[in-house]
Amino acid sequence: MSMDNVRIGKLALMLAMSDDEEEVTFKGSIKNMQGIKVAIKYISGKSSIIQTSIVKTIVNAALQAEVIENKPTQIHGLLHATLGAYTSLREQGIVVSDLKIKVSVVCDDRWVAVAMYGSSAFHYKTSHERASLHIMHI
Repeated sequence: MSMDNVRIGKLALMLAMSDDEEEVTFKGSIKNMQGIKVAIKYISGKSSIIQTSIVKTIVNAALQAEVIENKPTQIHGLLHATLGAYTSLREQGIVVSDLKIKVSVVCDDRWVAVAMYGSSAFHYKTSHERASLHIMHI
């Protein structure tokens, strides 16, 4: 698959849904794309705990990987993209689920995309695949 003219939302979803081997291939192709930066983070635990720390976790991962700069506008955009993606991914209501997700952050000079993919379970014998994407201007 050619990575020419692939939009950041699609890149973020592909990275979040990739296995380790595919991730290496995608990252190699992305290195050749002008101005595209990526960060990847794995998160697992109870949804009630994750929701209290996911924004800090993703912002810190993006800052450490130099995907965004430590500027209020870029942090603000990433914060909203992270909240949007997480809100779409998690179950609504009072039920606490176990989550195991891979999060990718893809950024160009104007936009940041946050994609999440993984599994969710209310009971140890059940599991559902989940995916989400949210894009915000920076």
